[in-house]
Amino acid sequence: MRVKVTVFIILIFLSFSTLAGQIIETTTEDFQQGETSNVEIIQEGDGALRLVNNPVIKVLQVYPNGHSTTVFRDAIFAYQGAGNPPLNFDIYLLPVSQYNTAQSVSDVFDVVNADTGQHVNMSIDQFDVIFFGCADCYGGWDLSQSSAQVTREFAHLGKGVIFSHDTIVRGCGNNHPNFASLTDVHGLQLRVGSSYPRYTRVKRINMANDPILQTPFQIPNSFTTLLCHWSGQQVVNGIMWYVGTDENGNANYDMYWHTYHNTTYNYYSAYFSFGHTEAVPQEWEAKAMINCMYHSYQGGGGQGYYLSRIYNVGSYAHFTTISWNASTPGQSSLTVQVRTGNSPSELSSWVNAQNNSDLNLTGNYLQFRVQMTSQNLQDLPILYDITINYIFPPVPSLNFYSIFILLMILSLLIIKLKTN
Repeated sequence: MRVKVTVFIILIFLSFSTLAGQIIETTTEDFQQGETSNVEIIQEGDGALRLVNNPVIKVLQVYPNGHSTTVFRDAIFAYQGAGNPPLNFDIYLLPVSQYNTAQSVSDVFDVVNADTGQHVNMSIDQFDVIFFGCADCYGGWDLSQSSAQVTREFAHLGKGVIFSHDTIVRGCGNNHPNFASLTDVHGLQLRVGSSYPRYTRVKRINMANDPILQTPFQIPNSFTTLLCHWSGQQVVNGIMWYVGTDENGNANYDMYWHTYHNTTYNYYSAYFSFGHTEAVPQEWEAKAMINCMYHSYQGGGGQGYYLSRIYNVGSYAHFTTISWNASTPGQSSLTVQVRTGNSPSELSSWVNAQNNSDLNLTGNYLQFRVQMTSQNLQDLPILYDITINYIFPPVPSLNFYSIFILLMILSLLIIKLKTN
């Protein structure tokens, strides 16, 4: 009986095998198969990924349907290279009617490059700044409840949001309650004003020393604007920097420019009364917006992404562990997320991964992405390599070698029985 049991156990052991594999990216050729945003491939070792120090800041302009898609673009492109430091912006266009269908920051939309007219598919979280504008009464549009929540989630990623004239508004029909509900994002609430006088000049009323007024442009204490007016906004958090005034600078016609720096999530939001007149903003209006977008971009620091190709491991697998080698000097950081699925079009939500840790994910397909951030663009994170291990569930496998070994063991057992 003992011999029969021994033979049976050996047979079971040898009849099943577990296959294992690895996904490794460590060379220039590996990284070239993925997609980068403000991340560059450098020739260090066999190849590595590094956050760039001269980023292209990606701005999603959510514009009211039927209104101008060029006035904001023209002003930003006119002055983007004139400051210190000079900047580069890519502006992409999405009508608010489409943005209002968003359910998550990972939702992908067909957006249009405002410079080239090219259509590209991008998720909301691939952008650095969202700009809502521009039209009087924002063309009568409010956010939906879901897109308002998506805007909040976008800000909580440490990204910037800029609101223009009559987005947050007292008036314009229904007061745009969903824009107004984002007080935790823009730092404003609404109150009733006795009048809304129009003006074409603004003056600075808060003399606090803040880099948002100094970089890339030193904003003057007074400048001219297109015709605009206050719309009932009241400060809850943040600073109102400029108000409308008369030509002599004596009057106070209330809010023109307000900013809010949320230190918990490290994002900047801003509100401008620009947009009542649907035309290219005046010089210092445009430069003030550029300052806001620069500081919205990780507070003047930076953020970039690397998105791997989608790996097909051949059949259903258990992704077991993940590890990587990286450098995160000073005020820089690097995070990795993974998603899996049974088809490339049906991948799961992103899951945060820890270095040298278990994954416990399953599927036929896997994709990972790396987010790099820096607070000053001098401390630049680097990813040298990343490894993901996986195994396939045990399957019957009685191959030549296992049969040979089994026969050898059986022969030895038979000899032993005969000698006994």
